This record gives sequence, structure tokens and C-alpha cells, in this order.
Amino acid sequence: MKVTLQSYLLIIFLALLTSCCRSLSEKFDDILTIDLTQELTSITPIVVREISLSTGDDPIGHMSKFVPAKDGFFIMDAFRNTIWKFSETGEKIGKLHSVGNGPGEYSCVSEIDVYPNGDLAVLDFKTGKIHRYDGFLNFVSSIEIPERACGFSIGSDTSYFVNKAGDKHELNINLGHFNTADGDIEPIIKSKHKHENLAFGSGNTHFWRSGNDVIFYDRFTPDFYLIRNDSVSPYFSILSDDIPDSDVVKALVNATMDHQYSFSGIDAATIIDVLYAFKCDNILLFGLHSTPSRHICYRFSDNQMFSLNMNTPPFYGALQGAIGVYQDCFVTNKQPLDDGNPSILLYKFNN
Repeated sequence: MKVTLQSYLLIIFLALLTSCCRSLSEKFDDILTIDLTQELTSITPIVVREISLSTGDDPIGHMSKFVPAKDGFFIMDAFRNTIWKFSETGEKIGKLHSVGNGPGEYSCVSEIDVYPNGDLAVLDFKTGKIHRYDGFLNFVSSIEIPERACGFSIGSDTSYFVNKAGDKHELNINLGHFNTADGDIEPIIKSKHKHENLAFGSGNTHFWRSGNDVIFYDRFTPDFYLIRNDSVSPYFSILSDDIPDSDVVKALVNATMDHQYSFSGIDAATIIDVLYAFKCDNILLFGLHSTPSRHICYRFSDNQMFSLNMNTPPFYGALQGAIGVYQDCFVTNKQPLDDGNPSILLYKFNN
């Protein structure tokens, strides 16, 4: 009787486990599908505010990441391994450039995010550690993510969603859940390919924060996920003729460096890749790395889709469609056309 009961409980457990695993993949049949093969009319955004960034004699080289804070916002310059904090009016509050391996130091900034209380989290790609800093950029603590995480997003104060690069003997985890109490990464989405190219792995997935929600994109697939608090669920899917098939992705995996398609003999114009994805109010906005680059607006209220037109004077000098969401607006980065400071533009749509 004992064996029978244990067997019965095991069957129930496996059934529940299968159901949970199936729900993550099969929910895409019921969610929004955005058709990118159709012709789109353009929509012009409205600039709400321009914030000039006061950096003095130490200019920002590249706005790689924008993350709102409770009293301003953070900007990451990945090329200079630097993180800035600015007030709501663009005044510099502080800067991190802690190159090293000591307490509170990082050697290669890979990703940043903000804890629920407003503290800054910095992922050091080389060491696999996440460093925590308070609102004044003072070092607080560090934790080590196992198995070399490449990107991350905060789920709660003690848990993280991460992706990690594998090696030639194991599959990459495109999305996993790490809880500091457990100490292990629980796989959610595994890659179908094995590779040891960490440069590729570091760009293999993307996390974009819109307020309390994070949009996650599983690279070179049509699938987007929504991370909210400490859970993840399918969000939307795109329909395109340029989603690479398994053989193309395998060739990309074996390429010498990330984004250098020529090493794999693949024309970059034939591959769709996502630059960003943000949601603000009624609009979902995402950018595609293709030839030419495309910026797509999806309006939930009437299921209409448009292309983003930024070829107007307020946006001259804007480098991307969007780098974030701030004060209920989309944000783009703008480089000065003269010797002035760089700035960010906050914009909305007349919807």
C-alpha cells in the first residue's frame, strides 16, 4: 500500500510538473501575435521634455542602459565601464568607475538594475558578482551568481532572473531564476544550442524595465516574456519572415564574435534582432536591428500598429528609438549637435 501511494503521488507530481512546464511554452498560442510582414503607417511622437545631462569635463561616451531611480535615474556607459546617477533635472549625483576586484569594485559592468528600495545593482561579467550600492553610490554588499551570469533582472530583494553562457559541454540557460537562499539557478528557458562563446552569450538575451515590469526577449526567437515581481509569463510573439531557423542560429553561435555575422557567412539584413522593448501606458514600443532599422509601436486600445517616425527637428541627434521609460514617457538619448552636453528626450504619442 505504501508503494502504491508513493507511486500515485509521484504520478500527480509529474503531471503537475509537466503542466507547469507546458504552460510557459503553450501560452503563446493564446497571447498577442504582432505581424511584422504588413505595411505600416508612421506615427510621430511628441516631445514632452528634454533633460540636459550635466557631466562637466567628463562626458558620457555611450548610453548603453537607462534605469529610473526614486530620485532620478542611472545611465550605464558599457564602453567606459562607468555608471552615472543623475537627478530628475539632469544634475550629476555621482559616478561609479570602480575597476578592480576588491570590495565594491567591478572589472566589467554587464548589466544594471534597481532594487525595490532604490538601491543600484551592478553585474560584473568577469566575476559573476552582483554588487549593491545605495542611492548615493556607496557600496553595500555583493553576492555571487553561480555559473557565470551574463545578464539579469531583479525579481525581489533576494531573487534574480538571469541568463548565463554555457560552454561546449552544456546548454546555455537563456532564462533562469536565482534565489540567494537556494544558491542555484533554476532553468526556465534553455538554449537549443551549445557554445562556449561568452561574447555571444552576453548578448543572447535582453531585459528591459518598464516601471515594475520587465520585458525579456529570447534572442533570435519570436518570443517575448513578462517578468513581474518574482514570476515570468509569455507576453507576446512576433511574426516575421526574418526569424532565423535553427541552422542559422547554430551558425551564429559558432561565429567568432557576437554580431559579426560575416564570420558565419550570414547577411545581417536577413536576420531580425531586437534592440529594445518597452511599454508605457497604452503603447508597446520595440526596435528591430535590421536593414533598415525599424521602430514599431503597438497600440493596445485598438490593436493598431505603426512605425515610429523620429525624423523631425526635436529628435535630430537622437540615436535610438527608446532607451527606457521615465515619468510615464518613453526616453531616447540625444547627442549634442555642437559642443553642449548630451541630453535625454521624454516623449509620448497622441493616442
